[in-house]
Amino acid sequence: MKKYPDYYAEAEELAALLEQEGLPDDAKNIRDAIKFRFTATEILMGIKWHLHRFVSLGQGSEETREYAKKLILKIEKALP
Repeated sequence: MKKYPDYYAEAEELAALLEQEGLPDDAKNIRDAIKFRFTATEILMGIKWHLHRFVSLGQGSEETREYAKKLILKIEKALP
């Protein structure tokens, strides 16, 4: 059986890292993208938008930005 990525779980892990790094607003934005969207596509697009913003601002640790970049790539492959 093929294992599929759990984008929401990965986004939650990233949000937890952001909180640990003192970026609670960024963590909240990611969680809100999951909580307040209606379809999977809207959720993934919202997560991707916030991750792009986070990465482009150069916030957080390099490790966290790399995690975000990898998740962006996974989401882009999943979106039509």
